[in-house]
Amino acid sequence: MENDHASTASKFPRKLFAIVLAVVAVASSMISIWLSARVSKSRPSNISGHEIAILQQSQVPNNPHLVELLAAAASSPKQTPLQGRRNPPKVPEFYNMADETIVNGLAQGFDQLDLMLTGNQTIDNRQRLIEKRRSFRKLCSANSTTEELTEFLYSFIEPGQPDQDAAKRKLRLKSIADNFTHPCPYTFLDLGANVGDSLTKMINVDLPKCPQKEIKTSRIEYRDQTKDIRVVPFNKRLKIFNMLMKWIGEIELVRFQSLSHVGRRILPEEFCYFGIEGNPVFTDRLEQIEQKIMRSSPRPLRFAHFFTETVGTAVDGPATLYLDTTNVKSNFWGSSLDQNHPDVRASAQKDGKLTSAPVQGFSLPSLIQRTSIKQKGSLVLIKMDIEGAEKALLAAASDSPIMKEYAEAGVEIAMIVEMHGSEAEYQGVVNKFKEIGIRVSAVKDAG
Repeated sequence: MENDHASTASKFPRKLFAIVLAVVAVASSMISIWLSARVSKSRPSNISGHEIAILQQSQVPNNPHLVELLAAAASSPKQTPLQGRRNPPKVPEFYNMADETIVNGLAQGFDQLDLMLTGNQTIDNRQRLIEKRRSFRKLCSANSTTEELTEFLYSFIEPGQPDQDAAKRKLRLKSIADNFTHPCPYTFLDLGANVGDSLTKMINVDLPKCPQKEIKTSRIEYRDQTKDIRVVPFNKRLKIFNMLMKWIGEIELVRFQSLSHVGRRILPEEFCYFGIEGNPVFTDRLEQIEQKIMRSSPRPLRFAHFFTETVGTAVDGPATLYLDTTNVKSNFWGSSLDQNHPDVRASAQKDGKLTSAPVQGFSLPSLIQRTSIKQKGSLVLIKMDIEGAEKALLAAASDSPIMKEYAEAGVEIAMIVEMHGSEAEYQGVVNKFKEIGIRVSAVKDAG
């Protein structure tokens, strides 16, 4: 019996030692796996081939040198936001809020090309454009020519085609805007859209450039004859494009990035653009631009819509727009709600009569309610150039409880307003907005 006890006692330490060894081995293995994962996440990954696939989808294969350059870049360091993750990125809740509205639009027979992007589509579309920007940067630093980079830019966005039947197009766009458009987390309101140039500038904010190869500016151009849009390069910085773009890209988006829980820069393709323009001369052009943008691939904005024959006013309701008919080269930029505007008076003197058009007026609070989600983390950027009507509009909006509610809910609201008068005339309303947390930049030229 004593020998049995001794044998059992001698076996016990050996068993315990074996168990400890096994536990240590498992722990070591887990630590090794964890360290390996940490290293792989911190180490830049190589190109996966997705960039080359994008090129192959976009007419660039006609130039095999570009494809070769990207293939050669496969050995260079690169970080891809979606690599190294077991699960795809979570779609923010405010994106998903729009999905039911979009599904209803599809059920009514509207094509996805004409509707707002869903949450997942917004993320996928953003990733496609990020890949294209990255591809351009690699080509810029590689042995590529200016002509080849120009060719790449030309295929950066594949344009969509607008409906040729103007009456059908108008009904389609109005129905979508009225019934199947959801407020957005990131909104750009363009009061005084004119011919749609501010929409262009919004997109241009993060278009790629390559100064060392004489591409100092890239911008969207509309080609009305071919119902087309293309990204084209310029070998100089264009002052006319710098004012609004600087305010958006170098001031407000940088500021929002530092404040936002998102923790990164919001890109143009995540914004919903809403243009407000009263002059009926531009209605057909703006409707075509809207469909060109919405039907593009990838889409440079999450959603775009022009409220045509519509103006910003102090209160909602019908209004009269007095038309500038003299400044043809400046796209009749003097049209105004004020019949005493200098360009309106000059037009009346030239024509022998005052030319006007009936329009629908929307107040700023109404537009924000319709286009922006009232929750912390939303952003509303507003460009305003409405030939003097901004004074009454801003005065009314600064007293609106709706504007205060949105600001207190955590919605970041910032405006750039073109002044039509002295700076002193705007200081009071600028201060009132500042008191409720809304930023207003009153400038001589809003770009």
